[in-house]
Amino acid sequence: MSNFDNKTLIHLEKLCRITCTEEEREKLLDGLQKIICYVEQLNEVDTSKVKPCSSVLEDKYASPLRKDEPCEKLSRDLFLQNVPEQINFMVKIPPILNQTKTS
Repeated sequence: MSNFDNKTLIHLEKLCRITCTEEEREKLLDGLQKIICYVEQLNEVDTSKVKPCSSVLEDKYASPLRKDEPCEKLSRDLFLQNVPEQINFMVKIPPILNQTKTS
C-alpha cells in the first residue's frame, strides 16, 4: 500500500486549506487509505488488450444526434423574422447583468 500517513494528511489539509479535528482526521485517513488500496488493486488488472473508450456504453448505443452536415445558410431576413425583438438588423436580448445606480 502507498505510504499515506498522518503527516501526508496534514500536508493535504494545508493544500486544501481545511482544518480537521483529530477524530475527523482519523476517519479521513482510514477512508483515504481504503480508497488508495482499492485503486492499487485496480492497477493490477491487465487492461493491455482493452481498447480505450470515452463511454462504457459506446458500442451498445448509437448517438441519438444527427450527423453534422453543411447545408444552405439561413438568410438574415428569414432569421430575423423569428426573433422577438430586433434593432437595426440585430437581435435584441434582455440584459444579463443588473445595473444599479450608486448615489
